[in-house]
Amino acid sequence: MKRFLVTLLCLCMIISAVSCAKAEKTYEEQKGLYAEVIAQYTALLNEKLNGGELPEPSTEGMDEREAKIAEALTGIVNACKDEEALKRLGYGFKDLDGNGTPELLLLTKRSYLRAIFTLADEKPMLLEANYGMSTMIFGEDGLILIERFTEEGNIQSATGYVCRVDGDKMVYEIIYGEIFDAEKKETVELFKIVDGVRTVIDAEEFKLLRKEKVYLPGDNQTHFCKLQAPYVHLPLEDANVNEELPLADFSSYSAILETYKAITESVENYNYNSWLNGEYDNLFRFSNDTDFEYYNRLLYMAQTFYLDLGYDEIDLNGDGRDELLLLDENYNIKAIFTQKDGVPVLLEVLKNGVCWLDSDGYIHVDNDQYSELRYSLCELTKDGDYSCLYTIILNNEDRYLKQGSSKEKISFERSLELYDEYRRYSEPFEPNEHTRIVSKLTYTPIKKSGEDVAKSAISELWYKSTSLEKTTGNEYGAYGQTFIRFGTPDDSQVKVEFKYKYIYYTPDPERENYAIDNSEVSYLTVTAHSENGGWRFNENGVKGRIELGSRYIWLIIEESTDSRFAVGYHCLEKYDSDSFMEPFEW
Repeated sequence: MKRFLVTLLCLCMIISAVSCAKAEKTYEEQKGLYAEVIAQYTALLNEKLNGGELPEPSTEGMDEREAKIAEALTGIVNACKDEEALKRLGYGFKDLDGNGTPELLLLTKRSYLRAIFTLADEKPMLLEANYGMSTMIFGEDGLILIERFTEEGNIQSATGYVCRVDGDKMVYEIIYGEIFDAEKKETVELFKIVDGVRTVIDAEEFKLLRKEKVYLPGDNQTHFCKLQAPYVHLPLEDANVNEELPLADFSSYSAILETYKAITESVENYNYNSWLNGEYDNLFRFSNDTDFEYYNRLLYMAQTFYLDLGYDEIDLNGDGRDELLLLDENYNIKAIFTQKDGVPVLLEVLKNGVCWLDSDGYIHVDNDQYSELRYSLCELTKDGDYSCLYTIILNNEDRYLKQGSSKEKISFERSLELYDEYRRYSEPFEPNEHTRIVSKLTYTPIKKSGEDVAKSAISELWYKSTSLEKTTGNEYGAYGQTFIRFGTPDDSQVKVEFKYKYIYYTPDPERENYAIDNSEVSYLTVTAHSENGGWRFNENGVKGRIELGSRYIWLIIEESTDSRFAVGYHCLEKYDSDSFMEPFEW
């Protein structure tokens, strides 16, 4: 017994030590680590604001570390050519390598990086600086992407760096570049540098390097960087926090829901550029950098697309603790919080896209990045670890498989095999419908709407379009369209009319890339009876119910002898004549 108590005491001490190590440092604690750099930076900003161009710093008596810092700070401040640019320069803190030591980042309100500092022997040291003809932005997987441009006579050089912080040093995964003769208008050399070895490469390898090694999510670089950036403190502004501002509270699931409601009410006439420029960063108070990160993601999510988000709590990994899921009315999951040491943690699930669940407990993330598609298969283990097993990346030219930090080009055939494995749902259902079929999720609005949803929904025409390619075996494409419209309801019942259109394609030999549209149309009319805000019916071999919503309705088929109505959950959206491909007639 005594031995057990001693072991238990030691275990408690270890847990306590780990908890303390993981505790996030406050702003004042982080500022104290880099006090000399921030003070020097602030003084230079004020001097530039009041007196114009700064002279080169006097580095006499400085060691190499101090000299590099002084030269970088002066260069960064001098690169600002007007008062507004100066006022947008600030600093923030972010642990880029996850070792418990926050790095000091100098950056603009729009999240463009200017410098990265870390600690070595408890002293600040410069890792990278960016001013003049160069850019530095956040990449994926903790990587930093830098491009530097030089010009000497007719010779222009553009060099890209894919790097990451590792303790007190910068590790360069790969360096690649192009040397160009502007007078002759031709490339002199393409090269790469790996582990210090420089190699001349051809145009094809250069192109592949940019796609395979530069970890950026498609074309949405700007908002991706904003979502990675920490809170930016502006030295030229009043640093005092307004204590009357609401607190962005993420300490519990209920607090998260209240914070989300407050976020949706905090911005009138939301403007995307205003968000990018940090104009909404001071609407709340933040206890730490993580809370700011969560706020920023929920603000972008709420104001850009999903004002009517709902929620549910469900145990995704079978560990006996519920996760909090934020989802849209159509059951597309937008965020997942789990619990670690009793504190909610936002999973790295979504930056832009939708998320769905399969019957094996895996989490699927579909990202549409304009010119690129990404499909990620992820899991949340019983130990609470969240990981991405693989990502399939498809663009107009190439296909890639990303596993961990490695990314390889794959064949078209291999991408089809992976996608078939990834797509774990059957026709005629879509991923969001599959989520509802295999899970016990329910949608509860976070913010109650004042409108009469049922009355509004019945006045609309609703439709669903779904692929039937595998069902029919038609290699050229086939799909079904279901339309629903309602008659005038009385207190207890309403007439519901279904129109079903089956369409398949065959090639037209006289027109390149054109398909002949062959279709069959059929109808069904039932009388549905009012039940708990929805409508239930059981006629013509089809038994089910209809749930009404503001942007979507759900047709739930419980039993069916009609092949047009598969048993399961079907999500229909409002019919929009402007976006429909063909004139609609009932």
